[in-house]
Amino acid sequence: MNIIHTDTSGFYDECRNLYSWRYVAERTELVYDYVMEKPAPNTLARLKTSYSWGTVTFLWSAMFQVMEALVMLLASYLLPDDKVDILRNFDLEAYD
Repeated sequence: MNIIHTDTSGFYDECRNLYSWRYVAERTELVYDYVMEKPAPNTLARLKTSYSWGTVTFLWSAMFQVMEALVMLLASYLLPDDKVDILRNFDLEAYD
């Protein structure tokens, strides 16, 4: 059996130049902006989407959506809206 020996001493230097933190941050920001522009799907839309994945996956998804709804009801009972601190709007112009 032939074993190929690869010189790995310059591998880090080559990989280091593939990505920069600025590039990763810019791409992440684009994804966040795209997601924030889309409306949040309601329960019916989520059920329709999960139904297209197949019967078994739909049943699991439906079960988890029911559990999520129960947790949200419990959370709204234990922490009513008037007891939750509201976050003030962030002034973007002050940080540009």
